[in-house]
Amino acid sequence: MFVFNKSSSAKTRTLGLLRMNIVHKKLVADEEGYFRLFTNETKISPKMGKRHNFKIKPEFGGNLFLFSTKFGLFKFLVSEDAAEIDHLQFDKTKIENCDKQEIYNESLDLVRDGMAENEKGGVKRMSDRKILELERKNVELERKNVELERKNSELEKKIFCGGIWRWRQRER
Repeated sequence: MFVFNKSSSAKTRTLGLLRMNIVHKKLVADEEGYFRLFTNETKISPKMGKRHNFKIKPEFGGNLFLFSTKFGLFKFLVSEDAAEIDHLQFDKTKIENCDKQEIYNESLDLVRDGMAENEKGGVKRMSDRKILELERKNVELERKNVELERKNSELEKKIFCGGIWRWRQRER
């Protein structure tokens, strides 16, 4: 009964509803063209910056890592070196709202950056047409996923409310 009372409120949003009301965000470069990460650690080896192709700029209370590409930033974030750092955060002033098309374009740029970096290592580059095709499929799958989550949320509500109704009928 407690769960029904809490979840039946018009002000309560289920996970499916939260997913439907997505606010798209993107990470933007600073005035100098760098993508930034902040760490409060003050002693960072310059070798790490060279290994992952970023500049280290001392900042009050820590250091800024300045990446020339977004791909380089995310590649570093999943590295073992990043896992060794206790505190890493994005610069909140460089995260902006955007529309879905901008996200689509950004993801294409990330894929191209990754492919260009892989070409240096001898990996063959995918054609732009193939990248666009894969991205379109990804967007379509995401749309279908959101629709399925919405239907699932509605079904769960119907099942739950129906179960409460039958339970109340038995109590009478």
